[in-house]
Amino acid sequence: MERKLWTPGGDVRVGGAGAGPGPGETSGPESEGFAGGEADLPPDLTEEQVQEIRQALEQLRRIPVADLLLNQINTLTQVAQLHLVPGELDQARLAIDSIRVLVDGVGDRLKHLKPQLEELLSQLQLAYVQAASASKGGGDGGETAGTLRES
Repeated sequence: MERKLWTPGGDVRVGGAGAGPGPGETSGPESEGFAGGEADLPPDLTEEQVQEIRQALEQLRRIPVADLLLNQINTLTQVAQLHLVPGELDQARLAIDSIRVLVDGVGDRLKHLKPQLEELLSQLQLAYVQAASASKGGGDGGETAGTLRES
């Protein structure tokens, strides 16, 4: 599967087969740490923009994936809390379900944090049930208090 990096100038292929220079081609930005080849860059990018992409990729490469996951869980937690109001409970539920997927999928690799993540999830689920009960089913997209899976 071809992987792409979104840039303001368009998608750029990264990594994998075919991302580097082909036979007879010279190395472009790839030899300087850029995962895509010269042909993958939008033609209107300046050298400064290419350098910014290289720097962003290098910064991203240095961030431990566990830190990125925890950041996403934090963001989803905040989003869920914002949507715990009548008429928006379906959005809260989607955020809470997404956290559950992350915790279930990678929780064993974050062993030292799994109990806290499970507690966070339980608190969000309880808040959802309370919000759904308070709204008495009105204007929340048909959600009911029992739609979230208990941990």
